[in-house]
Amino acid sequence: MTMEHIQVVIVGAGPAGLAAAAEASRAGAQVVVLDEQPTPGGQYLRQRCPDVPQPDDAISRAAEEIKATLLRDLFAHGVEIRTETSVWAAFAGDVLAVQTLQGSRIVHYERLVVATGAYDRPVAFPGWTLPGVFTAGGAQALTKGYGVVPGRRVLVAGSGPFLFPAAVELVRAGAEVVGVLEATTPFQWRSGLGSAWRHRERVPEALHYFRLLRAARVPIRFGRVVTAAEGEGHVDGVMTARVDTRWRPIAGTEERVAVDAVCVGFGFLPSTELTRALALQHQFDGLRGGWIPVHDADMQTSAPQVFVAGEAAGIGSAQVALLSGRLAGIAVARSLGLISARDAETRMAMVRPDYQHARDFADLILRTFAIRPGLLQLITDNTLVCRCEEIAASRVRARAREWRDDLHGIKGALRIGMGQCQGRNCGRLMTSLLSDALATGEADLGMLSVRAPLKTISVAALAGLELDDE
Repeated sequence: MTMEHIQVVIVGAGPAGLAAAAEASRAGAQVVVLDEQPTPGGQYLRQRCPDVPQPDDAISRAAEEIKATLLRDLFAHGVEIRTETSVWAAFAGDVLAVQTLQGSRIVHYERLVVATGAYDRPVAFPGWTLPGVFTAGGAQALTKGYGVVPGRRVLVAGSGPFLFPAAVELVRAGAEVVGVLEATTPFQWRSGLGSAWRHRERVPEALHYFRLLRAARVPIRFGRVVTAAEGEGHVDGVMTARVDTRWRPIAGTEERVAVDAVCVGFGFLPSTELTRALALQHQFDGLRGGWIPVHDADMQTSAPQVFVAGEAAGIGSAQVALLSGRLAGIAVARSLGLISARDAETRMAMVRPDYQHARDFADLILRTFAIRPGLLQLITDNTLVCRCEEIAASRVRARAREWRDDLHGIKGALRIGMGQCQGRNCGRLMTSLLSDALATGEADLGMLSVRAPLKTISVAALAGLELDDE
């Protein structure tokens, strides 16, 4: 198999990847964007299913205009977007192994932008593995992209502003949303009010979703979480309870809600499997999702030829992702000598104020809705924390006493994180449990390693892959 040489490879066709491609290609770079989804746009700019009523509001129109503008830019500058294409390995010599519908191929890049986005943060509780329990992001992807509702009677629960648009999408798709449970209370938001006035332009967006839910008569309750999902073979109800400021369930406040689906969202984790496979330097940032690649103000990582953008650089927002992608694309063009350092700095100076403003707002939201330690009390000893290897919490807690802070020792002993999900579902759960059991910081436990294949590939594709000696 002949190796394909590409000047700039961008992994991820969400707002960050598309913006990086637009800036780099505008400077004259040859750019190829790889994305595993059928259409570009990522979660925020995901193409809507034609069977679902299309919203006609300022927020939706603005998102569609952003996507249309980016795609026009890319097509005008000859950017190739390869969908249904995933990167499953990274090798020395700036080489990626790529899986397409036709099989695997080898790609050599001069510059790489990792814009792999994020995924829902898993939160475990009794019954969370039952059919009918969804993440909020997964439910939104089903309804928005495919017109599929997860159930007839749906409860949305968790914490953070993403719960509102997720619930609205369910309503639009025809589900009966029986309620939205937000773990925090408005009283707990008071510490951020002093900073919120600087971002008052974001208030209409929040009010928009609030009004839509009120119009649909969806009750919104604060200071309450799902403590368990119940059912034989499928969810038929959930137990909920009020929580204190640390999110510890308050005895005597339990209520059962009859549902056939529950969508739980407690924020997101950066998708860093590729940056870890590239052996980049990482640092722990609990506010922005945990271990993230070290990068400078221009989004350049510890490897001079690799840049990062969007949620893979730390959880933020769609606006942060878009602007960080622009910075990365300009920096890529400068590093290739396509524009001068002075020209690059002029272009970046136009982006940096908006980027910092968006970053400040994202950090405010992340602090306000940060995970509280009481949530770990929901995880009983019998609760599975690793679906792939069927590992219960009791085994992790027992090994914590035996292995102490040897994260990789526990992983090897239990095989937790070695299944098909590669630790995406269980990795953060395990480190949170260990941190709680050992009374130590998650950063002190270290970062889980990853191995190829980073994505599921067929044996036939692997067998047909030829690597030369180089």
